[in-house]
Amino acid sequence: MFSFRRHRNENDEKTERKEKEPIVLEPLEIIALEVNSFMDIKNTVELLEAGKTIVISFKRIRDEDSEKAKEFLRRILEFVKAVKGNLLAIGNDYLMISPHWVIIKKLGDPSHQGK
Repeated sequence: MFSFRRHRNENDEKTERKEKEPIVLEPLEIIALEVNSFMDIKNTVELLEAGKTIVISFKRIRDEDSEKAKEFLRRILEFVKAVKGNLLAIGNDYLMISPHWVIIKKLGDPSHQGK
């Protein structure tokens, strides 16, 4: 007799078990850093080269010396651009930077709709 029902075999059971196993991803590490000196800029560059995502605070340096803060920001922007990284300003005091393979999206931003 002909039937459309498929008979189960051992391979089906193995496939079902594999499909139910959770996918294990490596944890994503995000580094928080306050920029106060050129050494902090160097650390930021090294962390980005190592593939880390970094949140940088400019609040203290911006309040103390706005020209120094502008220079720090210029150097970070140049480096992020050179390595084709991603950058997102969060308010006036923070930046989030990441390697090119980590996408940063700002919710509510119409330029990211549908991507």
